[in-house]
Amino acid sequence: MKTKKIILVLTILFGLNSCNYVAESSVPTKYLKAGGTYNENFWGDKLKIHGTISNSAKSATYKDVVIKVTYLTKTNTILHSTEYTIYEFFPPNSINNFELKIDNYSNAEKLSWEVIDAKSN
Repeated sequence: MKTKKIILVLTILFGLNSCNYVAESSVPTKYLKAGGTYNENFWGDKLKIHGTISNSAKSATYKDVVIKVTYLTKTNTILHSTEYTIYEFFPPNSINNFELKIDNYSNAEKLSWEVIDAKSN
């Protein structure tokens, strides 16, 4: 009788975890968030992003995260956007660092970036 109870509990726990994984895997942008800082080089023509990507999912691991970098004017008008892929694994409940070296635009006053896509592992 004890063995049947243990098997039942394990089956329920595995089933719940499996459902959680499927739900998390289908919506990576809900669980992946990007942050960080950036700085210009000496001449101002290049930028270096020192970014982080945090995965708040409980069971889903993601990979090949796509970051959209947006260049903004001082009035928050969008000048340009470019997408970059970070080819790393992002396990559950983790924070990963990344660096991007990108071109600057002459009228850009600030940058923003966000996760727009990822693959589930």
